[in-house]
Amino acid sequence: MKVNEWEELTSWLGDEGIDCYAELIWGAPGETPESFMAGYDRLADRVTRIAVYPMLLLPNTRYSERKADYGIVSVRGDRDDFEYVLATGWVSFAENQRMHRFLFWARVVAEMAVLRHVWHGLRRLAGIRQSAVLKSLDSWFGEADDPSAEPMREAMRSAVFGAGDFGAGVAFLYTDPAAKRLLRRWWTERMTPLLPPEAAPVIEEMFRYDLLTMPLVGDDAAQAEGTVAVRGEVYHVRRGVRLAHDVPAITAALRAGATPDPLPGPVTVDLYYRAHAETAVNSTNHEIIVHYLGMPLAEITENAAADAGDSYR
Repeated sequence: MKVNEWEELTSWLGDEGIDCYAELIWGAPGETPESFMAGYDRLADRVTRIAVYPMLLLPNTRYSERKADYGIVSVRGDRDDFEYVLATGWVSFAENQRMHRFLFWARVVAEMAVLRHVWHGLRRLAGIRQSAVLKSLDSWFGEADDPSAEPMREAMRSAVFGAGDFGAGVAFLYTDPAAKRLLRRWWTERMTPLLPPEAAPVIEEMFRYDLLTMPLVGDDAAQAEGTVAVRGEVYHVRRGVRLAHDVPAITAALRAGATPDPLPGPVTVDLYYRAHAETAVNSTNHEIIVHYLGMPLAEITENAAADAGDSYR
């Protein structure tokens, strides 16, 4: 789509209260890491949940038939009817591998909604781009001296150098008991020092809210304060959750292009989590996982009214 077309479309969807996600393809001839990142961040200004896929060479296409003209170096898998792009005239093999690491973090963290609210605070209140956050995660996990981070590193290596399966990374962040502790350490060491003092308290609370509203699995689900039925579905409930700032309200305002002044202060909310989230996590389907994120009851009702529960913020 042309830039003006998708920008107008996302603006209209936002005005109508309808969420959306986007897909990008990395590796087309003429694209460089720098130009791709600029486009990714321009899109992330309006759509934070972005799926990024590598370009594949399909038979009987222009790129496949004119590989030499585009400087394309590719390899075909043993069981595939397409080829994987290793390099082009604009991107070296090493640059392509680094970009595949970015693709891993973009899919696991942004597309799968591990982080949701904090993107808006980082961009609007601190001037920090979504791509910079994802590259920070890649760098920190790659260097972390904590043995608990090794499963995530292995998931990344497997996705980049293996079959491209990012499911292990999703499963780790959503189900491993060490995941939230590692994310908090990354945040404290890499992101907190970058935050402007006047905006830091709000952005810190947005990050805490994102971790707080991750789907409940295992012991977390067992420790929730009972279950209730909402629209025929079973939900776990955390009652009386105290927030230093009204994160849902602030996020809604930032998404709409406004910056509340002053920013809403403390609020107490009940959070609802759809039960049996393990199934959603194992599916690695972003359209399913968003139904299991924690949210206030009013948000569940609003989403259901939008279009039968299929469009979640």
